[in-house]
Amino acid sequence: MDKSDKPIQCRWHHHAAIDNDFTLFTVSGNGFPLHTHDGFHEWMIVVEGRLSQRINGRDVVMEPGTAILVRESDQHELACGNFCLLNLGFITNWASLLAPARHVQHTWAELLQRPVPVVLTYDHADWHTLLHDLTRLQYTLRQPGISAQALFIGVFMRLLTGQVPDERSFPDQPAWLHRILAFLERGEWMVGGTGVGELAAMARVSPEHFCRVFRAALGMSPQAYLQEQRLQRAETLLVHSDLPVKQIAAAVGIEDAGYFSRLFRRHFLVSPRRYRKEHTAGRWLLAR
Repeated sequence: MDKSDKPIQCRWHHHAAIDNDFTLFTVSGNGFPLHTHDGFHEWMIVVEGRLSQRINGRDVVMEPGTAILVRESDQHELACGNFCLLNLGFITNWASLLAPARHVQHTWAELLQRPVPVVLTYDHADWHTLLHDLTRLQYTLRQPGISAQALFIGVFMRLLTGQVPDERSFPDQPAWLHRILAFLERGEWMVGGTGVGELAAMARVSPEHFCRVFRAALGMSPQAYLQEQRLQRAETLLVHSDLPVKQIAAAVGIEDAGYFSRLFRRHFLVSPRRYRKEHTAGRWLLAR
């Protein structure tokens, strides 16, 4: 695939064939240049053939029995080829409305934070059940006046039951990067004012080298990654605690509550208070 310096930014209203929170359509053989998503994630499920794409600078090959989660922050491009895939797109804050389910293999927050492309594999029985559910969802979306929300939730939960390859399958990542990512996952750095300089010192490399390797591996700058981690932690606290928004902002290392609210709205498209209300409503619906 040709390397492009500046990715295209795809917006949700261009991606969705209908004005909805999620959409499902078929892609057959067509490639797509390097791009990112603005306001949505997507699952790509290969039904036939072999698909090659580059995600965050890494080449990924997919065949039937695999699905890949392309996150909003990922940069990816597809090569033309002999393949057929189903593309399930959904707005960024939709998945967070789903209550955690005991039977799923991975939590949504875990997949968002993984430093490598999120490719999941399924055994024979689970794969055919997944394809059956996707076919039902696709049919229902074509019927006027019929809600497909329950089917979408079922498909989404089934996708989370896939197996994720070990991160060591990407051996070109330096050992210090794994140590830094493990440190960041613990979240203790948020209230300590840890920045790129401190992280580079922990890795024993220069800040310039740290930023260059970090961006090549994760497809984003260290600053963007830290901000993403803060917002994901804030999202968890909004949903699973009763802390006021101001305290949540402080807990993720943002002292200015007003700035935190603007940052949260820019990322999740709604205010923290509105997000908490909608998330609680979504969990109540699933619990019924």
